[in-house]
Amino acid sequence: MCRSTTASAHISGVRGLAGGDGGSARRGPFAASPVAGRRAGQILGAARRASPSATGASLAWRAAPRRTAAYPLERATSLTVCYVRSVVMPAQAREASAALLSSGDEESLALSLRRAGRSVIEHRGRYWMEAPRGFYQPIHWMARLRADEATLPRRLAWGYRATLCDEDCGTHGNAALPVHLLADVAGYTFEALSGRRRRDLRVCGKRATIVELTGPELLREQGLEVKRSAVRRTGYGEADSRELYLADLDHFFMPGSHLVLAGIVDGRLGGYLTGTRVRGSAYIDNVSIATEALRSAIGVGMVFEFVQACRRGSGVREVVFGLDSVEDPSLVAFKESFGFPVMRVPAKVRINRFVAAVVRRRRPHQYYRLTGIAPADR
Repeated sequence: MCRSTTASAHISGVRGLAGGDGGSARRGPFAASPVAGRRAGQILGAARRASPSATGASLAWRAAPRRTAAYPLERATSLTVCYVRSVVMPAQAREASAALLSSGDEESLALSLRRAGRSVIEHRGRYWMEAPRGFYQPIHWMARLRADEATLPRRLAWGYRATLCDEDCGTHGNAALPVHLLADVAGYTFEALSGRRRRDLRVCGKRATIVELTGPELLREQGLEVKRSAVRRTGYGEADSRELYLADLDHFFMPGSHLVLAGIVDGRLGGYLTGTRVRGSAYIDNVSIATEALRSAIGVGMVFEFVQACRRGSGVREVVFGLDSVEDPSLVAFKESFGFPVMRVPAKVRINRFVAAVVRRRRPHQYYRLTGIAPADR
């Protein structure tokens, strides 16, 4: 069979997406953080997390027909590319070529996040998430609110951030949301990638199989092992207890605008990617890769397949791949080489003066992710 090549949900373990270990994309659009206290040090910790800086011994495979999977070749066309080999499809999975990221709305995403234990509120017809306590941002980062919508969601909040529509960003915008953004989704083909990324995809096609997960079974059996491997390697994210990890899985597979891709290496789960879509914007929320699977380049394969699923789901105009990690040049270079340059989306930000002063002085990179004002800009 041929495969078509047509945006704190922590991003964990993205170091080594292309087989190296040069950075970590740990800032996903729906990141949650621990509760912040009232003292200056506790508030500072809250501000840091407000600006997100993304088992079992063996898997019992169900009997399944042997299927073929297709992967890119050097001389592929822009519509279909083929690298055919036989694979055994795991339970609750199908070929990535069938994946399609359908459109959802903010209300369905809010329901999903609430079921996952996130604090989500409605304010003037839009949904906001509290992460950490006291700081709010829309669950749909790229919603580009009107000025009358982008107001303080809760009276006791110490800060909030929201992107603005074109009509209001000139008069009400005072900041920017610095994100890695793919704006040309329709043109994101195999041929559009750099030579290095095309080579990575060929490596992935020969060493791994990218599939779409339609249920949580594979993650229940091996997902926590992968996540813990990523956390140990990168130092980012948290290695949840098995109970917490399993409780958080079901919302990934709620009906609607969610997509979960997995990389199978040597018959085992090597990594997985979760993403969401709200109207015309898609988000790569989480990428976790086990250390032993890095050489397979499944990170590159999963990101590429996610965008292809966006292309098949008509109406996606942009894909967000986390916030800018200005202090991690290797990660920034990786994302930009993959077609996700840093874009500063006009926004409105309000932060308590005391918190802003402390964060600006002691955590300039976190302050940059909150406001779009880089240390070099001041």
